[in-house]
Amino acid sequence: MSGCLVSLEEMEELRERNRQLEAALAGLADTALAMDLGLTPVEYTIFRVLKTHRVVSREALMTALYSGRPQDPPDPKVIDVFICKLRKKLAAHGFDIASQWGTGWRLVRGPEGGAQ
Repeated sequence: MSGCLVSLEEMEELRERNRQLEAALAGLADTALAMDLGLTPVEYTIFRVLKTHRVVSREALMTALYSGRPQDPPDPKVIDVFICKLRKKLAAHGFDIASQWGTGWRLVRGPEGGAQ
């Protein structure tokens, strides 16, 4: 009976290792896409945040970008500039950043246009 328990434990370890490898590959795919698109470090950070959340607020993006310098954050409107530039780069690869009026933005496949 102990042979079965060892096999189950080994199987669970392999499943966990597989999950870790899949996560690592997903990160490499994002990095490769960022390089193909010519994303700046700021644009890449925004892309990663948008990719992992349904709707992302301006405040969440400000935190992701500027939490390391809370004494001297830039004007929050700078996010609009970054979103505009990122939209142009992502459009060539079938992505769009849809505006959720009064809430924030979300990453979508294909052009959805402006505010919803």
